[in-house]
Amino acid sequence: MTLRASGIFRPKARTNSRLTDILQTVGLAGRESDPVSVLSGGEKQRVGVARALYKEASYIFADEPTASLDAGNRSNVTRLLTDAAAAGVCVVIATHDDELAAAADTVYQL
Repeated sequence: MTLRASGIFRPKARTNSRLTDILQTVGLAGRESDPVSVLSGGEKQRVGVARALYKEASYIFADEPTASLDAGNRSNVTRLLTDAAAAGVCVVIATHDDELAAAADTVYQL
């Protein structure tokens, strides 16, 4: 079975304004209908964070969520993840980004 997504999101009617807000925050406003295949690596990173926030996930596991992002988008993604953690979401991140690690409550170095 092959699954195809026509765009980044398939929004539910009740959350269109929330979707717009989240995409605005991650710098992807107006890109709801773009196929994921046309997005850059950094845009795909931001879509991953946006999807987790949109779905109101209880847990977010992120592997290098700020890789391939410019400073502004790195700051936005860091803020989104720390806001999610402050709201009670369990956020687990693997990163080499010292600034992102500094925003964490607990850091384990391997």
